[in-house]
Amino acid sequence: MEYVRKFEKLYFNSDTFFTDLFESIAQAQYSVDLESYIYEDDEFGDELDHILLAAVRRGIHVRILVDGLGARVWIGKKAPQLIKQGVQIRVWRPIIWAKFTWGFFAYLNRRKHRKSCVIDKNLAYVGSQNISKIHLQRFSGDQAWRDTGIAIRGAGIDGLNKTFDEVWHLSHNFNQLTGRVRLRTPKAFAQNLILLTTHFSRRRPKHEVILRIQKAENRILITNAYLTPPRRLLFALLEARARGVDIRLLLPSVSDLLFMKWIATSYYYILLKSGIQIYEYKQSFLHAKTIIVDDWAIVGSSNFNTRSFSRDMELDIVLSSSHLRQELAMQFAEDLKYAREIRLEDLTVLTMSRWLGRIFAHVLRWGL
Repeated sequence: MEYVRKFEKLYFNSDTFFTDLFESIAQAQYSVDLESYIYEDDEFGDELDHILLAAVRRGIHVRILVDGLGARVWIGKKAPQLIKQGVQIRVWRPIIWAKFTWGFFAYLNRRKHRKSCVIDKNLAYVGSQNISKIHLQRFSGDQAWRDTGIAIRGAGIDGLNKTFDEVWHLSHNFNQLTGRVRLRTPKAFAQNLILLTTHFSRRRPKHEVILRIQKAENRILITNAYLTPPRRLLFALLEARARGVDIRLLLPSVSDLLFMKWIATSYYYILLKSGIQIYEYKQSFLHAKTIIVDDWAIVGSSNFNTRSFSRDMELDIVLSSSHLRQELAMQFAEDLKYAREIRLEDLTVLTMSRWLGRIFAHVLRWGL
């Protein structure tokens, strides 16, 4: 049975998303818990720093949890200043010296990709937006990335608070980012929190997503930045299409990572041959991560790739409102207006990309 939430709001514009987030932080009564994969040392990052420091001066308890890879520059330049002024900061798997071993590689290869901010333990902002000006039109103009986010209040927030605390206690205190890293992770964390999905169950969301796709009857609409699906997920899509399910993938026409475009293209032929429709968004870089399967939908940080389905920590929100699911489907249709449909005949001009992608997909499948 679905949770009934007191409040849910979708955002398809990051300027509005962060405006509301900043206002909520300014109105916080006692706590702000923020986590991000990337925290850039840029103008937008500076704005958020100032807003968080203002909250601290009002007596608000502020905690920031960042990834050691995605926020590595900010960790070295800005974090010390914030800590001196009362902000608490912890780092998930910092990039520091250690003897190179397979264990250390595994340590580096599991990142915290979640993006969320919880105010006063009862209002949460979740989505695909990092702390970076590249997401906002007022900084990046027409080149601002296209993202999707959500604000929720009510059921489920307690679970989000609990998982934040668990990751917080397993992360490195900023003042201890020297020397060798501790490579072992408690089993409870490895089993329960590598991946998270809404309703905050302790099952990996890949099972939920694949199960939904396997049972799909009418439609599957996927918007995502990176296409390197695990084999089970790929087969589930192909089998759903064979049953007559309408499947449409909305992907970026350009990527922030060149090789990701090559890899995604390597899957086009088998998908198109099965009858799955593929569209490439051309307005700007498409960074949103949403899935609609019949009357079920999620919004969050998970990519449609092996990393998100088995390695990185992610956070996705299941939409509890039929109205919001309809709104998300309407946005999918709106995005298609700025996209080009890819057809089988188009692949003749993508031959080199397909072959390069196939090579990368097979060689690097374990990491992407």
